[in-house]
Amino acid sequence: EPGEMRIALLPCRSEDLSGAKLGRELSGKGVNLSAALSRAGIATTAIVVLGEDDLTFATHSEHAAILRPVTVAGATRVNTSILDDAG
Repeated sequence: EPGEMRIALLPCRSEDLSGAKLGRELSGKGVNLSAALSRAGIATTAIVVLGEDDLTFATHSEHAAILRPVTVAGATRVNTSILDDAG
């Protein structure tokens, strides 16, 4: 199922949170597989179902060239990951 992943990269325990980084990227098996194939030089297209609210983000993402978006009303499912320096 396509979706969006929001990522928070947090510093180690004793460090200041002002160094935290936030990111946002498309996710899902189809996007991930198409991105890997594209990086290997294989022509590919990821057909993704996106909420209308997320179409602008997707078409300006690093994967825009391999996407064929299909829009639906509403927003896309969002996963959130919180990582520290150890992963």
